[in-house]
Amino acid sequence: MVLVDLVGRVQVASQYAPLLLGYDRPDEVVGHVLFEGCQVAYQDGSVLQADDLPWIVTARTGQPGHNQLVRVSPAAGIDLLLRVSAEPLVKINATRPYAVMVRLELLDVSAPPPPTS
Repeated sequence: MVLVDLVGRVQVASQYAPLLLGYDRPDEVVGHVLFEGCQVAYQDGSVLQADDLPWIVTARTGQPGHNQLVRVSPAAGIDLLLRVSAEPLVKINATRPYAVMVRLELLDVSAPPPPTS
C-alpha cells in the first residue's frame, strides 16, 4: 500500500511496497512517481496513458476505483499483474482529495520468454 499525492508521487509506502516498485526499502520509494519509468497497461496489453492510471483518475475525480487489473512492466523486463484499488483521502469540509491511498495486490509474475538461438 502506498499514499500518493495528486500527481502520483509516493508520500508514504508500506514495508512491502518497495518489492513491487523495484526498491529495497520504503524510504527509497518516497518522492518517486508511482511506476515511473515502467510501462503500465490494461490486462489485455493496451497501454494506459498517465492521465488514465487508476490513482490519477481517483485524484482528479475524487471517486474511488476498486479492483482494476493492470500489467506493469518494470525496466527489468518482468511482467506483473496487479489488482489496484485507489481511495481518495479528503479532509473534513473539503470537496477535493489531498492524496490517494493505493492498494497494490500482486496476482501474477511472469518473465519474458528466453531468446531463441
